[in-house]
Amino acid sequence: MTFCCWCYYFRFNVESGNRSYIIDVSNDETVNKVRIQGPVDLNWVDTKISEGIIKREIGKSMMYFMGGERVLKQKMLNAKPFKNAIKDELLNSEFITFDIETLKLNNKLTPYLICAYNGTDYITSYGDDYLNQKALFSSFINQLFTFFSKGKKTITIYAHNFSKFDGVFLFNQLLEFGTVKPRYYNNKLMSIKVKLNIEGYKNKTIIFKDSMLLLPVGLRNLSKSFGVESAKSYFPFKLMDIFYTGLFPKFEYWTGISLSEYENIVKEYTNIEWSFKDEAIKYCKLDCQCLHEILVKYNKLIFDNFNMNIHGSLTLPALAMRIYTALFMPENSIYQLPANVERDIRQSYTGGAVDVYIPHNKTSGMFNSIKALFVTLYSYDVNSLYPFVMADTHMPVGKPIAFEGNIRLLEPDAYGFFYCKITSPEYLEHPILQRRIKTVSGMRTIAGLGSWQGWIYSMEMDNAIKYGYSFEILNGYQFDKG
Repeated sequence: MTFCCWCYYFRFNVESGNRSYIIDVSNDETVNKVRIQGPVDLNWVDTKISEGIIKREIGKSMMYFMGGERVLKQKMLNAKPFKNAIKDELLNSEFITFDIETLKLNNKLTPYLICAYNGTDYITSYGDDYLNQKALFSSFINQLFTFFSKGKKTITIYAHNFSKFDGVFLFNQLLEFGTVKPRYYNNKLMSIKVKLNIEGYKNKTIIFKDSMLLLPVGLRNLSKSFGVESAKSYFPFKLMDIFYTGLFPKFEYWTGISLSEYENIVKEYTNIEWSFKDEAIKYCKLDCQCLHEILVKYNKLIFDNFNMNIHGSLTLPALAMRIYTALFMPENSIYQLPANVERDIRQSYTGGAVDVYIPHNKTSGMFNSIKALFVTLYSYDVNSLYPFVMADTHMPVGKPIAFEGNIRLLEPDAYGFFYCKITSPEYLEHPILQRRIKTVSGMRTIAGLGSWQGWIYSMEMDNAIKYGYSFEILNGYQFDKG
């Protein structure tokens, strides 16, 4: 035995079979530090929590023993914190907008015109032979290369509703120009990145994005909201002859326009021949200019308030997250859960809970029945419950700890998400715990009686105990409250 005065531990060397142990025992005999000598690199710390309860720490794992039997195992998970985003130093207004115009042939939408605008210059590709789609798109893409300024390696180009419209036509046409990398989320096209292999432009990149994912409102309403000078105009989309010239098209060919607005436009073309090609190009250019002006104003608005350019985010939620993580999120405060943990926790949320209320303003008798017609019922709509709850109610925060066993044997107030054997009272008129079950008609949410196993949020569990539910905790994830 050796006494370590500097740390108040007694050291014991113990031989057991073919193994040699070094055991450091604290002066108050509540902590043992154990190390196995030799090629086995193993050590642990045993701490006496109370009479009959021992905690053993091995690396990131902890085990608890009661009466010599292991009752709980815990492990700190390798959840990584969200990184704080970096603010942008300069406002970036270098981007391009583009638009594709189509007409319906044999019940199929077919592009015949593509325009783009970089804030000063336009490019236009018009398909006189619009059945030759390759020529139409090749002309457009080759003209895009002129927007690469000296030394610039990447250009960003937006279309409003790119994900559901423009990108569908563009995708296959890009393949011959380089390596095409589409980005999808929930089976939805979010963006397309093209790394060019064209002579003179090798290793340069074009990124196509959807401005509607950043501003999910129609272009006409956005024009009004942002007060842009080049407001969106109108076009006779039901006219299917791209070679038409002559009298101003009849009202029946136009969409989204009132009769008075139509009549005002007609006055502008008195004694003027109307050309489908000229008007289509004018309309498409105006759309590109309108979208460009909107995005310039929107980008400046975001930059002036948050020192962020919109171009670093694909969607409005992603932009909001960047702003939050750059300006408002404390460092190492929000952790990205491992996929299996997220899947388990998600099972504790069923949704679909419905409360039905019976109004009690009815009275009996003829006189009272007539009187009831004049009794007023009041209804109240409550807004913003999610942020209210998040601000004023405890939420799971910090790095999760996975555990096996009944954690509340040792920590009665343990907080998190638990996988339990759940038993309802024998009778409850209105059961409060829901579960998802598989039926012949698919997955259904029910609130029934009986026994089952499932995931539950600990605060929901505590509330259910008040109504007679019982729980046997099997495993789960422990969090801090915050």
